[in-house]
Amino acid sequence: MAQYDVTIAAARNPVPSVRELLLRSKDGAPLPSYGPGAHIGVDIPREDGVPETRPYSLIGGTSAEDDPPDTYRIAVERHADGAGASRFLCDRVTVGSTLGIAAPRNDFALETHPANRLLVAGGIGIAPIYAMARRLKRLGLAFDLVYVARDRQQTAYREEIAALAPGHAVFHEEAAAAAPLEVNPLFKRLVYPSEVYVCGSYALNRAVVAAANAHGLSRLQIHEQCF
Repeated sequence: MAQYDVTIAAARNPVPSVRELLLRSKDGAPLPSYGPGAHIGVDIPREDGVPETRPYSLIGGTSAEDDPPDTYRIAVERHADGAGASRFLCDRVTVGSTLGIAAPRNDFALETHPANRLLVAGGIGIAPIYAMARRLKRLGLAFDLVYVARDRQQTAYREEIAALAPGHAVFHEEAAAAAPLEVNPLFKRLVYPSEVYVCGSYALNRAVVAAANAHGLSRLQIHEQCF
């Protein structure tokens, strides 16, 4: 259930299928702090009057700067055949609307000790991965990033990612490639100590985890989250 009331301060579509919402505390007070990989629960109204809480990853800001402490930023991918939460947030919520949210929770936390890092995102899984890339860039820590999407129109934050990781970002558009991503080659440049962070579909996560295991990474070095 909601712990904080926020208003929609701004909204935009980085790509047609994704709506980015800027949430600001209704009373102007700072919202709880969080780290990359964290998500909040957003209350979605139902016909019976009892809200249903859905998780959405926090992006953390723009490629240029962090959001102020009274603000959260999320990205919602619209699913026409889904349960209705994404349609509500993409179609019915407008600037000035009020939402109830829960405090951030992080089950996909980014470690920042010295290591070689591979970040893998599938679809809207770019939301927490983008937050991680922003933090690593700010800390001066190297990383490679692979972003899998159906096509260019589904690749949210493509320009921002390319600017954050010049020469170290790979974009795999399945429609253009006409084939799934080959994950095994991703690990050839990783040397000890190394870590992998993957957020995508079950199939993508399973493939990345299997390849990481095959290249000698332990479960402590593999961090995953499915959307």
